Amino acid sequence: MSTFYPVKVENVKYTDEYDGIVTLLFPSGDTIDACFWGATFDIGDDVDVVFDGGETNFSWENTFSRNKDHQTGMHKASERAAYHCYGKITGVNPVMADFGLMTLKLGDWTHDEQVIGEYIYWEIGCLVAFKRVT
Repeated sequence: MSTFYPVKVENVKYTDEYDGIVTLLFPSGDTIDACFWGATFDIGDDVDVVFDGGETNFSWENTFSRNKDHQTGMHKASERAAYHCYGKITGVNPVMADFGLMTLKLGDWTHDEQVIGEYIYWEIGCLVAFKRVT
């Protein structure tokens, strides 16, 4: 199940009429950049969005060996809307992980419930935001 997050639009850079990068402000004061398409965002608007971690070059070894300190958080990578994420698996079918700021659906790469509670590292090449349509 996907979670919608209430955020405020801080900045928008359109690449065409309905695509671009949006900077979103969470109630906690954290900001995040995300890609979007097929939508419009206006600076200052309060919106509800759901996020998708997109595709990644999955490696079992990297995922389970690069978070030995049990960190939780999302750290900006050098590319815009890309992140290095540290979190904890909260479910499978599909795999869900809590990265502190948000919980993301990570795909269907395991059905083994024994990974629930394991700390992981996850790379997001382009975090994607989808706006709730009301």
